[in-house]
Amino acid sequence: GILEAVALLTKKFPDTTLIIAGDGPEEGNLKRRAQELGIANSVKFLGRVSRAETWHLRKTSEVYVLNSTYEGLPHTVLTSFAARIPVVATDIPGTNEAVYHEKTGLLVPPHNPQALCNAITRLFNDAALCGQLVDGGVTILEEKFSWRAHLQTLLELLESVRAHPRN
Repeated sequence: GILEAVALLTKKFPDTTLIIAGDGPEEGNLKRRAQELGIANSVKFLGRVSRAETWHLRKTSEVYVLNSTYEGLPHTVLTSFAARIPVVATDIPGTNEAVYHEKTGLLVPPHNPQALCNAITRLFNDAALCGQLVDGGVTILEEKFSWRAHLQTLLELLESVRAHPRN
């Protein structure tokens, strides 16, 4: 998981800090696992945070990581696009409707800490790639997920119904 990836990252980038926002039943297990991996000082658990705090966290982060195994449409990724930070995410249905590998983010297989570490390392080392992914995320946000895009789709649907009414 993400903690194992951070343990790998800190070997090359010792100042890496993982910030986990939100609370839930796994928090205690995650804290114990961070201790076991020797990265407790590299992981900050913020608990529940407001939307404003979440936005500030995104704006001041180098990379956003969505390391889940189930998502619908990942609104946190869309928010990260808007905040203009590069995204690394697991290649799962839902998430891969917004994150296109090497276009709007980097996709990694689920349950693969080494692949996650490698993707984050690429972003740490490649400012041009980060810029390319940020630009791609902003573009897809506008083209596919904006109100304008939704209204255009609705208008096209209504036009189609008007042009070909069912009897």
